[in-house]
This record gives sequence, C-alpha cells and structure tokens, in this order.
Amino acid sequence: MSAHTRYQGGILVSRLGIGDPARAAAAGIRASGTACVPDGGQSQRVAALVESGQITTCVAETVPIDQAARADTVNQTGSVKGK
Repeated sequence: MSAHTRYQGGILVSRLGIGDPARAAAAGIRASGTACVPDGGQSQRVAALVESGQITTCVAETVPIDQAARADTVNQTGSVKGK
C-alpha cells in the first residue's frame, strides 16, 4: 500500500488494492479500492478532472527506462513521495 505517500487525513484510492486497512487507519488515512471496466467516456471524464486540477499526482522524478531498476529501489525505500 502506498500509505507512506499520503498525508494524515488524506484519502488513498487504488486500483491495485489497499493492502492492510488497519495500517492505513493507523496512519490516519482513509483507504479505498476501486475497479472499472474500460470505458472511453469514463477515461475522458477522468482526463478532464486531471486537466482541471481536481485530480493531481506527485512525480518525484522521471528516469530513462534503463534506470528502472534504480528507480524501483529508490521507491521501495519510502524516501520519496510519488511514483
């Protein structure tokens, strides 16, 4: 679970599952899993939310594909926010 990337009082929504709900609750985070059937209209609505700033992401760093292993190692340390 990416609970270490969220702020206390925040909400974590994941398509990959939320892991241990008790861990999220202990961190002061509301966690929820979700799934969807591919739908072009839904993707357009999500894109509009991203473009309007209503959905945001945190990108700590962009790396070339040949450095993917290093990026994964850094991500696993929990020392960066984002993916």
